[in-house]
Amino acid sequence: MVSSFGIWNERILLWPIKPTHAFSGIKVKETFDDKLKSSLPDSMKAAAEKMIDSSSTLTTKKPSDKNAKGFSLGGNLSLKKNPAGAECKVEILLAYWPKVAMFGSAKGSGRVKATGKALDGAIEDFVTQIVEEAIKKQAIPELEQRVRDGNMG
Repeated sequence: MVSSFGIWNERILLWPIKPTHAFSGIKVKETFDDKLKSSLPDSMKAAAEKMIDSSSTLTTKKPSDKNAKGFSLGGNLSLKKNPAGAECKVEILLAYWPKVAMFGSAKGSGRVKATGKALDGAIEDFVTQIVEEAIKKQAIPELEQRVRDGNMG
């Protein structure tokens, strides 16, 4: 099987090598700075692609087979400011592709201690690390197991 990835309608599609995968993106549901709603999705997408492409079983390259099956990832991020810094929660939904049927999720959370300009400078790296960890430790093992089991939806 060949695995691949592409983006259509803001979806990240992922296929194994490697099946298929789509990524609908992680939306910033809640934040203390509206500018982050437009800047963080690109950073989170890049982090997700990096982790997916580090897998020996999954890829983000579009398959040549138009009937390829795979997976789709999407989700929500909440980022709240507190007196000591900020806290972040992310939920990444796992689904089959192209027949979208959710089968699981990966979650991550964390806190960063920083204020003012230090917090502004730390947010992107902080959020990216949380997304990478959720995908690396939860999403990829689940997706790889489904590929090994031939469970592509």
